[in-house]
Amino acid sequence: MLDLEPADAGRSTSSFAGHPDDRLFRVHFDNLPRPAYIWRRDAQRNEWVLIAYNNAAGALRFSNVGVLVGRTATDLQRGATHDLHGDLEQCAEHGTVGRRETDYRYIATGTVRTLAVTLVPLSKDVVVQHTEDVTERRSTEQALRDGEAKYRTIVDTAHEGIVSVDLASTINYANQRAAVMLGYEPAECVGRTTFEFMESSVHDQARRIRERLHNGSKERQDIRLRHRSGHAVWVSAAATPLLDPAGKDINSGCNIDGVGYIDRTELKADGQYKARYVVGGHRQKKRVDYGEIFVTVARSGTIRIFVALIAIHGLSTAQLDVLNAFLNSKLTETVYV
Repeated sequence: MLDLEPADAGRSTSSFAGHPDDRLFRVHFDNLPRPAYIWRRDAQRNEWVLIAYNNAAGALRFSNVGVLVGRTATDLQRGATHDLHGDLEQCAEHGTVGRRETDYRYIATGTVRTLAVTLVPLSKDVVVQHTEDVTERRSTEQALRDGEAKYRTIVDTAHEGIVSVDLASTINYANQRAAVMLGYEPAECVGRTTFEFMESSVHDQARRIRERLHNGSKERQDIRLRHRSGHAVWVSAAATPLLDPAGKDINSGCNIDGVGYIDRTELKADGQYKARYVVGGHRQKKRVDYGEIFVTVARSGTIRIFVALIAIHGLSTAQLDVLNAFLNSKLTETVYV
């Protein structure tokens, strides 16, 4: 689609309307930094004819524009993916500047390039066409979009939760995993502050973390969040400030990984506890936070030793399903798993 805008009302075009070879105009036109072409209407044939081109157009390695002077837009637009004749008509008729990006095949070499085309009407019968080769720019933009799409897929499907917040702690991105941890959809998290997912008792801790992030510090904390259903969710959060080129904090990215539910209890049908999960069990200290240790998985070498000892000493054996014993017996103590 051709984008149109009014031509500059302050520019006088009458002196060039019938004389595009006027010396002042010609000097300016020839020295334009980008390729430019002049089209004149042939009223008898109802066609637009190429009558001139500037130095930049003549220097194009993809083109041999000199042999194309005198040919019509209808003839030359076979190399384009748009209606060049129609665009010229529209710009001249309405006195508007038209812009579009299009793929163009140069007739002389068959090379296809992406051009940003600008049509500037000098009168109802003369239009100047400016072109800029944007092939590399478009290729770079497409590569960037592809890279962003790939990165977004990786982030969206990551096993750990990923959240991005602005300087006011408002969430501007949350992946699926982060939302699920809290019982929401990603879209429901965006636009809300992180404080809305915390108990008021940890707001001061969160503000201190935010202040350190703004000062460039990286943070890793276990922090208690609130699930949509109301129960507490403990997460291990690693937060990193996102800086602009000047080193100024503009955003903060946070990876969160669920490390358990404090006081999150599962009950059997008779109301007895199955288990109680406690956050950060791996940080508990022996003989301070717990006494005995039970390992529910034995190495095969250990089993062979026991079997050998039983055979040597003639001992009797009994098998115990530790998993079922744990789940079905009464739970009287906190068990760290």
